[in-house]
Amino acid sequence: MTPDSCFIMVGSAIESMNGKTILNLFSKRARNSLKNIKSPKFKLSHNVISVAYNILVLRNN
Repeated sequence: MTPDSCFIMVGSAIESMNGKTILNLFSKRARNSLKNIKSPKFKLSHNVISVAYNILVLRNN
């Protein structure tokens, strides 16, 4: 990601993000992955969770 390709809306204007803002937002991103998600009620395998996730993603797109 570079300032040339990252933009932020300020009011109704779109402005380029500076490098510091990009790094700040990137460091706060969610680091979730399917292998880290625990199922509280069931002991599901990674494959089952992956299939369910893909179905949800395809349904919402």
